[in-house]
Amino acid sequence: MRFTLHSLSSQRLHACAFGLKQGRKILLGVLCLVLVSLGPARAGELGHFAPGVLNIRDFLVPDPGFYYLQYFVWYNADTFRDRNGDKVNSINAGPINLNVDFEVDSVVLAPALVWVSPWKILGARYGAQIVPTFGNTTFQSALRTETGFGEDTDE
Repeated sequence: MRFTLHSLSSQRLHACAFGLKQGRKILLGVLCLVLVSLGPARAGELGHFAPGVLNIRDFLVPDPGFYYLQYFVWYNADTFRDRNGDKVNSINAGPINLNVDFEVDSVVLAPALVWVSPWKILGARYGAQIVPTFGNTTFQSALRTETGFGEDTDE
C-alpha cells in the first residue's frame, strides 16, 4: 500500500480535527459542571424529627434468610431555627418577649431481626422485621421573659 504526501496529510488533518472536536466536547462538559456548581448552597438539617433509622441501602431486599442489623442514632440540638434557617433567640408573644435557650440530646439503640422469605409472590420477595427500640432523651430548657420594665424573670 502506498501513501502519497497528499493522502497522508489529509488523514493527519482529519485526526487533528477529530481531536479538536473531542477537546471541545470535554471543555463544554467541564464548563457545564462549573456553571451548575455555582448555584447557592443551603444547609440541610433534620429539623425536629429524625427521619428514622433505616439507611438508603436498606430499601433493597437481600437474599432469603435471617439477618441481624444494629442501628444506633444520636441526635443533638441546641438551636431553634425558623423556616428560613435563621437562628431564633426569642419569641414575641404580644408585649412579652421570651428568650429561648434549650438543649436536646437523644440516643437510640435499635437492634433488628430481619427474615426474608425464599418464595416470590407476584414476582417480588417479601420479608419481615422486628425492631425493638431503646432510647434515652434529655431535654433542658430555660425561658426568660423581658417585660420592658427593666426586670428579667427566669421561669
